[in-house]
Order: sequence, then structure tokens, then C-alpha cells
Amino acid sequence: MFVVHLDDAIPRDVQQAIMVLDAVQETPHVTLSLGVNETWWSDQQVPAFIHGSSVFHLVLFLTNPTKFLQSLWLNWKPRNLLLFSLAPSSDASILNHDVFNSVQKLALITELSDEVHGRPHTMGVYTVQPFSSSSPKFLGEWNKQHYSKWDSIFTDRYPTFDGYRFELATWFNNPICLHHRNYASNGSRVGVSIEMLDTLSSRMNFTYTTTLRSPDLKWGALENDTWNGLLGVIQRKEKKFSVNCFTQTPDRLRDFDVSVSFRTVGYGAFLLRPQPLPQWVNIYRPFQPQVWAALTVTSLVAMGLMILMELVQREPFVGGVVATWLYLQRGMFSQSVPALPRALWQRMFLAVWYLYCLVVNIYYTSNLIAIFTSPANPQRIHTLQQLADSDYRKIAKEC
Repeated sequence: MFVVHLDDAIPRDVQQAIMVLDAVQETPHVTLSLGVNETWWSDQQVPAFIHGSSVFHLVLFLTNPTKFLQSLWLNWKPRNLLLFSLAPSSDASILNHDVFNSVQKLALITELSDEVHGRPHTMGVYTVQPFSSSSPKFLGEWNKQHYSKWDSIFTDRYPTFDGYRFELATWFNNPICLHHRNYASNGSRVGVSIEMLDTLSSRMNFTYTTTLRSPDLKWGALENDTWNGLLGVIQRKEKKFSVNCFTQTPDRLRDFDVSVSFRTVGYGAFLLRPQPLPQWVNIYRPFQPQVWAALTVTSLVAMGLMILMELVQREPFVGGVVATWLYLQRGMFSQSVPALPRALWQRMFLAVWYLYCLVVNIYYTSNLIAIFTSPANPQRIHTLQQLADSDYRKIAKEC
């Protein structure tokens, strides 16, 4: 994916000739006009696209694009930038602009001077290595075969820092990352960040200075559209960067570049582990409350029908409400009955009832065995909604 930024001063026929090239047509791209719509268009895009390392920016200009490049950096912060000058001659010193200091991959293609190179209409490739030389570096004359690969045109801009001294904004009140070995006195400054800096400085040939604390004892937050704390020092360009551990917020990610995360801090709430359920509750756990209610209603209806049948026949078979209730509950507990009624319709009713009791008994026994085989603990809190619905909220209000 690449973004083409076209200078409005370029003639329309030249712009059309550029856009119909096979390399442009075969690659997903976005075309923008210099200084016209790069601001509002970038506001509509997700940060992963705007600041992505896989997005390539191509700037085709005819006039001096310094003003536009400042806007480009503020709104896009490109990592891969190729400048292509369509002017008869262009000064490569444009690469010395401060806006390019944070561009990871940078190159300029422009027409070379006839007086220097002796051949007209020869294009050359330039880049700049900020720590090696203050002047642009000439990589060579443009050759399609030689510059067909990414690494050949985008060379490493920071092969070494040549003993450069970085002034860092630090606060030695950051355990693990930056802290004093002895807080009671001016002890040595240690931490993971210091160890990383010492290793990198020895390998990449640079030195660094640190600050003991933040000037206003703040880390960095927006106040009246201005950053305070350590981040404010960096925004005002009083220091180069910081190696403290910061929480990544949308505002910080929008205004500052961050390195790859090397430390992640997690936060959690500690709650008392729920105690196992008492053993006696296993008696009613095989059925849900709705099932227990249905069984109670069914038993009462069956007892009422049995008593009604006792009243309509001449000689009562069971006799009494209590006796009838106990007679019917024998089926629930898999107990045999001492005798059967003489009436055929009464026997048919008992056959249906005992078949119902058999199904209920098997269902209850099977669930009870499963409970004893794999005991279940009380449900733990896993979500914020469960925490809000729990009794901890009531306890907090009482406290």
C-alpha cells in the first residue's frame, strides 16, 4: 500500500501520465494533493494505517514542498518516505529539514547538475544520515536494475551514532525501569532501562545524560492542549526522549512515538474464594426449583384424585388422608405396596402414577450420582457485570 502526494503545480497531463503507469495501477494506492486534503483525509483513517510501517509515501513535487512536508509529518508521521523532484534541478539540502529526523526510511530522487556530472537529464538518489554527516549523502545515479530492491534505495540512516550525546528526560521514581539503589542517599541509578541504554550505547557508539526527576513531578498529561511532565519536556524539545515506563493512552500515542513494549503490567481484583457448598444441599440440587414445584403440585393432585376415588366407592381401600399420601409416596421412594385396589379404574390410575414415579426416581438418582461424582463449587466472578450483581456491591455501600 502506498500514498501518492501530487504537487498541484505539476501539469495535469503529467499527473495523468504518472497515474497510468503499470506500477501505480497494479498496486493499491491513494492519491492526494499536496497541502489540500492530507489533513482531513488522515483524520478519517485508523492509526494503524496512518502510522503503519507497511505504508509507503511517495511525494512528487515541482515547487519547494517544505511547508507541505511539515504538515505531512504532523498529520501522517510517515515511516517510509520517497521524495521525487520533477523540477529541472533541485537542491538535495532539503533533506536537512528537521521534519525528516524521525522518518525511518528516506530517499530523494532528483535531477543531477550537468556541471557536476557532465550528462544532461541524469537522475540521482540521495539520503541523509543525521549522525554521520550534516550534508545529504549521494547514493549514486538512478539505475532501474540497481534500485529495484527496497534496501538498495532505502539504506540504513542510522548505522552508528558517532559518539552523539542524547539528553534524556527521566524520573528515577519508576521501580524496575528506573530507580535509585538507595533512596535515602544519592545511590547509584539502576533499572532495566539503564541496562538497555548501557548495552545499546556500547554497541551503537553514543552517550547519554539523565535527569533525576520530572521538573513538575508529573509524568505527562494534556493541560490546556499542552503536555506537562516528562512528555512536556520532550514536546518542547528540551530533551530528546524518555526511557521511563508510561501507560499507553490514546493522547500519548497520537502525539508521541513509542518503542516496542518490553514490560506489561496487569491489574486485577482479589476476591475471597467461595467456600464449597454444604453436603446437605445435594438433596435438592438434582432438580431445579421449577421441577420441585411441579412435583409438589402433581403429588397434591394425585392425592386429591385418590381421595375422591375412595369416597365414591362403597368400601374404602386405603382410608384417610395421611394413609393415602403415604401410599402414593411409596412409588417415589421405590417401595412396593402391600395390596392393590379391587376396582379396575383405580388400578389403571395407580399404574400411570407409578410409571410417573419411576421416571422421576431414575432422573433424580442419576443427577444425584453425577453430583457426588463431580462436585460443583459455587460460581466465581469472571466479568464486571457479575461483580456488579454480586453481594460485594451491597457490602461496599454498607462500609
